[in-house]
Amino acid sequence: MLAERGASVDAKDEQGHSVLMLAASGGHKTVLKALEESGASVEAPEGGVTELMRAASDGDMTAVQVLLDCGANILASDDNGVTPLMYAAKRGRLAVVTVLLEKGADVEAVDHDASSATMKAAMAGYTQVIEMLSGFGATDDDKNSSLMWAVESGTPAVVKTLLCCGASAEMKGKDGSSALSRASRGGKAVAVEALFSHGATPSAEATLNALLLASEGGHTDTVQVLEAHGANVNDAAQDGRNALLVATEKSHKDVVSEVLAHGANVDAATMDGTTALMKAAGRSIQIMQALFTHEANVNLAAKDGMTALMWAADRNDVPAIKALLEQGANGDAARKDGCTALAIARKKCNT
Repeated sequence: MLAERGASVDAKDEQGHSVLMLAASGGHKTVLKALEESGASVEAPEGGVTELMRAASDGDMTAVQVLLDCGANILASDDNGVTPLMYAAKRGRLAVVTVLLEKGADVEAVDHDASSATMKAAMAGYTQVIEMLSGFGATDDDKNSSLMWAVESGTPAVVKTLLCCGASAEMKGKDGSSALSRASRGGKAVAVEALFSHGATPSAEATLNALLLASEGGHTDTVQVLEAHGANVNDAAQDGRNALLVATEKSHKDVVSEVLAHGANVDAATMDGTTALMKAAGRSIQIMQALFTHEANVNLAAKDGMTALMWAADRNDVPAIKALLEQGANGDAARKDGCTALAIARKKCNT
């Protein structure tokens, strides 16, 4: 009747809600049908966004039910490929997600960024939505992809939920990195523990890589989890780097203390003979003291003849020089070119 008098079926209120949407929200099927007969369409998109998508995003169950009953396309997607199910999932609208799935929504659909409803729920932290999507057939690939994101950027609850729903703890990304290495790099100790609890059995090389990443990032709690699951703090990469050397280079004193307490070889060196004490000299007196406590050899020399004292001299760190001399550092030791720590301090030699 209003349409016959010239009223627009596309009119909107101050909040941007269309007449059709208001009718759907109120559960007014008769009004909705009348609007459709007057030219309104449940599929008329604005920027590709349909009324069903809006209702799904808002969690408006009444509107969702009415729109579906009136023939709204449950498989429609906006200009970015986002479906009503994805709109509901990324907002944590569990009841709406459930209804859409029951009505035949495609749980495997992905948008133009290859993001699925499961991924969107994971990114937003909605674990119950993840479980619902899994129960309606979310693929293992979908859950695995979501897991690879979650171990770095998601919450522990999301990681655990994905693993419980069947995501593989042994999953690797396109770049070859494992879920374990990503979680370790990000310092996600709870995620690392969850991966082990759900069957992760990394090789010695993979475990070492995870330990080095955690040590480099200064993630002491993650290092502890890896140690508890068999990581050997004295294992080293091909260039000789181990957890102690990596943590020392980055001045992560808590990690240094942790691996030393766990039996790290205080005098371990890289392929060129550089020890943790040499790396710490002139950088961190606290780490030097921790190394002294574990009886680091202050007179070891790298292949080029550089000692910890020489490095402290080169870095002009007087407290480090004093500490090394008090620990018995040989001030007369010389490099292969004859330069001593004193000569280096006076800048008569190049390092």
